[in-house]
Amino acid sequence: MKKQILIALVGGALLSGCAAVHKTPMPSGGSKSDGTVDLSYTVSFMEYVQPNWEEAQKKATERCKAWGYSKARPFSSDQRKCNRWGTISRDCTQDLITRTYQCYD
Repeated sequence: MKKQILIALVGGALLSGCAAVHKTPMPSGGSKSDGTVDLSYTVSFMEYVQPNWEEAQKKATERCKAWGYSKARPFSSDQRKCNRWGTISRDCTQDLITRTYQCYD
């Protein structure tokens, strides 16, 4: 009986991890003098995130326009950094994903 409960719990956890969580990256930094905008979102352990890059692009462009530029374009790669470490396993339990945009005219 215990084995069946364990299998059901593990199976349920795996299935719940398959559903995409929709997140919009939010402004998290940047530099007006460099003309860069950082937008970030978090991904927890066993979470599948579908970022809304279209909305992120709008947010980056808005920030660039506030600084006197007219457009923003993303750099080619995102940065991944551990945002939270587990207390027992010492594994990363949450990552911070950041995409940097370059402001331009």
